[in-house]
Amino acid sequence: MYIGFALTLWTAPTWTPDQLALALAWTAYCAVGPRFKERRYLRRYGEAFRSYQSQVPYMLPFARARRADAAGRTVGR
Repeated sequence: MYIGFALTLWTAPTWTPDQLALALAWTAYCAVGPRFKERRYLRRYGEAFRSYQSQVPYMLPFARARRADAAGRTVGR
């Protein structure tokens, strides 16, 4: 959702200086804001949210990182 919103900001047919400033500010929010939300969810939902994080990629749906768990097995798809 955040990437879609950022793309909407940057694909306007005409540009003005104030539009550029807003696009920069909102794009920065789209990159940083979700991290704060994830921290809040982790405090609220604990291990259930951590499990969700391990199954769902952060930003791009096709960018599933493969990680090794504590036993050395590969985690992720």
